[in-house]
Amino acid sequence: MIPTAERIESNRSYSAIVAVVLAILCIAPTWVFAKSLTTRLVTTGVALLIAWWVYRFGTRIMRRRAAMMSEPIPPQWRAIFQERVAFFGRLSDEEKDRFCRMVQIFLTEKPINPVRCEIDETVRLLVAASAVIPVFSLPDFEYNMLGEILIYPNTFDATVQQDARGPLMASGMVGTQGTFGGLMVLSKRDLLRGFEVHGDKHNVGIHEFAHLLDKADGTVDGIPPLPADCVGPWQDVVRDELARQFDDNSDIPDYGFTNHQEFFAVVSEYFFESPKKLAEKHPELYALLKRVYVQNPRKRFRGLAKGILRFARRRTGRNSPCPCGSGKKYKKCCLK
Repeated sequence: MIPTAERIESNRSYSAIVAVVLAILCIAPTWVFAKSLTTRLVTTGVALLIAWWVYRFGTRIMRRRAAMMSEPIPPQWRAIFQERVAFFGRLSDEEKDRFCRMVQIFLTEKPINPVRCEIDETVRLLVAASAVIPVFSLPDFEYNMLGEILIYPNTFDATVQQDARGPLMASGMVGTQGTFGGLMVLSKRDLLRGFEVHGDKHNVGIHEFAHLLDKADGTVDGIPPLPADCVGPWQDVVRDELARQFDDNSDIPDYGFTNHQEFFAVVSEYFFESPKKLAEKHPELYALLKRVYVQNPRKRFRGLAKGILRFARRRTGRNSPCPCGSGKKYKKCCLK
């Protein structure tokens, strides 16, 4: 997502090769078969113009992003992230700059529109943070399959998921094919709640963007992008975890047992929201998710900092799950 020198050069090279090959394919037949020099020259000129347009079109995104990198980051962004996004608070200064740049690119390229509600800068920034957190260490990942994000005031009728019990009320949904392909819908209320408490295993924004990461190989099947040698172990771990549901012996949220796709999205929330607990209770699953996201949030959140504790105290109720991830109520844990 970030236009590094290597990515810019690679993009230029690829676009140039495509443009040159296209020009040759257009020019060569004309010089072989056309008898008129005028026809040859006109065709050559047109082919070169087309090749130039193809090159410019192929490099347009990287050129726009590179230009964007020279623009200052609004100072209020850091303040909002520092107050509301625990993940951001645990980054180094250099990483915070990169996080903000990724947010800047996301907000420029992905429209976020309200439906029957109003949204402010904070809502837009939290949507972008939900997108950036999972791919923070995946510099080449792009949300190419995402076209637009709609924000509803509360849970909404997910008609496309209606079953025999009637319409399902959802806090988030992402369309992966058909009419809803490229569309994400989020509940404003639940999006904000997802960032209020760090450690409760729930973040609807991360959940929905995990589905898009799942689709990186072309299908949403619950098998995330993993090295080939990890796909088998992933399937084994998921099978074992799904079997534990029937023993009523799993602390993974119930919605994760709906199917393999939802399992991956739910444990992704768990991975970023309560990494210490996930690593302790599900070490194999945690190790595989580290390979997926190329991150170790348990290490990042080791030793909850005072700033995070202040963040938690402002936004955590006495009877809420403790933000440290212990599983206890806040009043019986860190509040003491």
